[in-house]
Amino acid sequence: MKPFSLKTLLFLCALTFFFAAPHRAAAEEVLVEAFGYYLDIPEGWKLVDAGPPALVSFAAPGGEAVFQVTVFPQDKFASASALAAFYRGQIAASGKEAPFTYQ
Repeated sequence: MKPFSLKTLLFLCALTFFFAAPHRAAAEEVLVEAFGYYLDIPEGWKLVDAGPPALVSFAAPGGEAVFQVTVFPQDKFASASALAAFYRGQIAASGKEAPFTYQ
């Protein structure tokens, strides 16, 4: 199986941890220079942690949601299922997977 691209891994990690705000908000573009990508963070969200650059976290104004992006080496996970299993083990989560095509 072909390894996932960095862009796909970033998307999967972000999707794993992002809780969408219940209303539409303006976004603030944040550049993560170490890896050359941008994030569109909802207005009012604050940077919680940006060091090391492979782990960037933001929190909603009231702290009710967190958006976290984790960058892994491209060959760390053979599949999205392996990535999901890694995170389920980290947070003791359970549930079913639902594969989908991105872009």
